[in-house]
Amino acid sequence: MNTTKIEKLTDAQVEKMSEYVTKWTAAGLTTTRCSLTNAKKDFYNFQQQVLKQEPAPVELYDSPAKCWDRVNQIYSEKEGRAVNLKFVYPYFDCQFWAGWYGFYEFMRNELGIKYTNSKEYEAFLACRGYGMVFPLTEACIVCQPPTIIKKNTSGLHCEDGPALSYNGDNEIYALNGVVMSKEYVLTPSNKLDAKTIMSETNVEVRRELIRKIGIETLMNNLPHKLLDMRGNYELYSIELSPEIKDAKFLKMINPSIGVYHVEGVAPEIKTVSEALKWRNQQMFEDADVLT
Repeated sequence: MNTTKIEKLTDAQVEKMSEYVTKWTAAGLTTTRCSLTNAKKDFYNFQQQVLKQEPAPVELYDSPAKCWDRVNQIYSEKEGRAVNLKFVYPYFDCQFWAGWYGFYEFMRNELGIKYTNSKEYEAFLACRGYGMVFPLTEACIVCQPPTIIKKNTSGLHCEDGPALSYNGDNEIYALNGVVMSKEYVLTPSNKLDAKTIMSETNVEVRRELIRKIGIETLMNNLPHKLLDMRGNYELYSIELSPEIKDAKFLKMINPSIGVYHVEGVAPEIKTVSEALKWRNQQMFEDADVLT
């Protein structure tokens, strides 16, 4: 890379940034299938130029699960016995480097930065459309991109199916960036049990379930009593079961996403002030920033 000193971007260069963000965000979210022919060409070159090693045969698979099965098969053949390795994140995950690709392309195209080893850079750039890569000595295991990627501004999000899937493998179900169980996502909101929601120990998962059915529906389906209120905070006693008749929960609004959620507090809590102090380890009462 050259050592040109750049003190400040021009207005035209700043305006160009949004184009790179749009282009490389789309590249990072690609679901376009790759051909084995192109994978062989790109990853033979990648192994030579970037890894500086003799290229191993390139194999292309539909999902990280299938890639990892192949890795285990290779090691089993080496050991002469069946092995089941703990999953290790790959050496390189191509499309998920989209932010770096965009950065380096902006530097090269808009600022005139010249990279010392252009062949190495081009080999790196050519891999942008693939998924995970495990470059073993015996074989270079390459994964296709996901077949499904659905998201909103909060992260992975799909209300009626997987938010991410590799042709049916490695599926992730998520709501507003929170990873959920398949059952939680696919169960219609009117079929979700309020007591099940309130017994969910993961605060973020519980928040998304409450958002899904609505805070009023949740409260209407559980025997409850308002104990105290202050501003947007309300302290309730909620009956979760015949054995748990007086569980204490603080209802509040999350200002960063604009939805109500509830958090369990200690059973001895009697006021909103006590609840806020309790959730903040008795250090302070105002929890707006943390909430």
